[in-house]
Amino acid sequence: MNPPITDEEARKLRHYDRFYQIAAHILCPVVRRLINFHGEPLPRVDGPMLILCNHNTDLDFLLLAGSYSGTMDFVVTESLIRMGFWGHLIAEHLRPILHDKGSVGAGTVRQIVNRIRAGRNVTLFPEGNRSFDGLTCPIPPATGGLARISGATLVLYRLTGGYFTSPRWGKGLRRGKMEGRVAGVYSPQELKAMSSEQVQALIEEGLREDAYQEQEKKPVRFKSRCGALFLETLLFACPACGKIGSVHSDKNKVSCECGYELIYTPYGYLKDPAEKVLTLTEVMCRQKEHLKQVLTDAEDSPVWTDEVFCRLLDNAHTILTEHRTTLKAYKQNLVLGEETFEPEEVSDISIVQRNRLSLHIRNRKEHFEILGDETFNAVKYRIWKEMVTHL
Repeated sequence: MNPPITDEEARKLRHYDRFYQIAAHILCPVVRRLINFHGEPLPRVDGPMLILCNHNTDLDFLLLAGSYSGTMDFVVTESLIRMGFWGHLIAEHLRPILHDKGSVGAGTVRQIVNRIRAGRNVTLFPEGNRSFDGLTCPIPPATGGLARISGATLVLYRLTGGYFTSPRWGKGLRRGKMEGRVAGVYSPQELKAMSSEQVQALIEEGLREDAYQEQEKKPVRFKSRCGALFLETLLFACPACGKIGSVHSDKNKVSCECGYELIYTPYGYLKDPAEKVLTLTEVMCRQKEHLKQVLTDAEDSPVWTDEVFCRLLDNAHTILTEHRTTLKAYKQNLVLGEETFEPEEVSDISIVQRNRLSLHIRNRKEHFEILGDETFNAVKYRIWKEMVTHL
């Protein structure tokens, strides 16, 4: 039987372990104090662990690392290597398992299993996304099967307060309170006695979070001088007039060209001119319904147009081309520069960070990475994909 990892990879991982321990001892206590995090320690078990955690801040991996005295390997999106100095540093020295969000993930699964077979703990944020609306994102249905075949002890760890500490649509951290707790520990023997569907159900239940439901139970104030900044990267349509692309943020409010304003409160709610309180979960749901109607009524003109910077990447994440162009959404198709894609050709539209768009086309090895300015709204393209498929 071939070894799970090569000698060269093992050498690099030993270097990573030394770097990890130094970084964890310096950074983790600072981050925990910075965001006021209180969490249960991860358990000590015999053999390696597969740690699954829900995901809402870019610092979640440090919160997990600070909850365990040993080392762990992390699964991260491959776009990390193109995110400047810090992304390159993490990719080079922490030896993460890189995953392409738009791929089926077979290579990622193989790397996870190989690391576990080599006796290493692996941490995965199975949603693959941070929540835009405060609800836990869908967990891929193959996650339960991965946990069963991994041969590791499955540990579920649930974080709360992250959605308001670091809103995916926003910028910077807001100091309030975050908590973490162990939501389940299952031995390899217990997992093998269950079906993949049963394990999947345990994972989904253990990691499920409704941020506003938690706020109703235990209200927490999250301090920020610019709480609503970049909220237009989530709110693409005005709740009053319905115009797309007309909402702009400024400090703690968002306003539309029609004069409508919403105030973002320190508790994460929106207040309209009539003092009615709205959650972003509700607003997101309304946006979807509005866009469905807009697309239903649309004719031959673009529903919206964005000026973007486009990269074409191959399977090795190498940049093949990059240029500025336009991205247009129609009822019938998506037009990127000179290329037109029918809805059935678009195999996946995913979002990295706040608004970096990843576009995968069926039967093409390359994929597109699309960036706009700081207020570029990528969310509407994800919803477009959901809606046009069923029109």
